[in-house]
Amino acid sequence: MLAGRGMNTTHCRLACFSAAGFSDALRTEAARGGVLLVGLDELYG
Repeated sequence: MLAGRGMNTTHCRLACFSAAGFSDALRTEAARGGVLLVGLDELYG
């Protein structure tokens, strides 16, 4: 959607927010830089 409007999305990433934690698959993807995981510690820590 943003790229279709001509915006540069080169450095955009998916962000997932959770109060209950994240699966191993999401943690693996986060380690590769494909997704940003934001838990309670990051929000309130």
